[in-house]
Amino acid sequence: MRKDYSDTTIIAPTLNEKENIAQFLNTVTRMYPGISIIVPDDGSKDSTDRIVKRMSKKNRRIRLLDRSRKGVHGTTASILDAALQVRTPKTISMDADFQHPLNRIKKLSMGLDMYDLVIGVRHGHGKRSFTRRALSKAMILLALVVYKIRGLPTCSDMASGYFAIRTEIFKGLIRNNERAFVYEGNKTLLDILRIIGNKTRIGEVGYPNFPERKRGKSKFKPRIVTLAFRSIMKW
Repeated sequence: MRKDYSDTTIIAPTLNEKENIAQFLNTVTRMYPGISIIVPDDGSKDSTDRIVKRMSKKNRRIRLLDRSRKGVHGTTASILDAALQVRTPKTISMDADFQHPLNRIKKLSMGLDMYDLVIGVRHGHGKRSFTRRALSKAMILLALVVYKIRGLPTCSDMASGYFAIRTEIFKGLIRNNERAFVYEGNKTLLDILRIIGNKTRIGEVGYPNFPERKRGKSKFKPRIVTLAFRSIMKW
C-alpha cells in the first residue's frame, strides 16, 4: 500500500468554507502522508483564511493563497493561480466541502503514472435538485456534442470539478493559453479539454454522485451555468 504522497499537490479553492476546511485539511493530510495542499481563498468573509493560515504554521505542506485583492475572482482563476505555485509533478483539483470523495485521491494520483489527465467521473444522480440535475445533464450533453464536432478530447463527465493533471502540462496550458480560460467560471476542466490536444492520455476514476452537503452553503448560482456555456462555446 502506498504510504508517501510527496509527489502530489491538492488545490482546494475556497470561498466561505469555515465549517469544512479544518476537517478537510486534517483528514486529507492524515490519509495521505506527505501530500501538499494549496488553498486559494477567493476572498472569504468568514474565518476560512485564518483557519488555513493557522494550520499552515503547524504543517508546512499546507499553504494559503490569499486572492482577496485579485482583480478577477472565480473558481477557475483560483485554481490557475494556485497551479502556477505547485512544486510537485502531480496536481489534483477538488472541492473542500467533502462532495468529492477523499478516498479517490489515491486513484487519481496513481493514475497520473499512466495518463496525463485523470478525471473523477460521477455516477448516479446524487441528492441534487431536479433543476440542477437537468442543467448538469444539458451542460454535459452540449459539451460532448460541441467538443466531438470540433474534434476535441472528451470524457464521461464533462462538468467534473474533480481531476488530476501532470503539473508540467497544466502550467504549460496556463502560460501558453492565457486567453483560453474563463477565469470567472468554475468548469476548469472544460477549458482544459478545449486546449490540451488530442494526443493527451486521459483516464477516468468513477465515484458516486455528490452526497448531500453536510455543512456550509452551496455556491451554486444561475450565473455559473452561463459561464459554463461560455467555456463550452469559446474558441
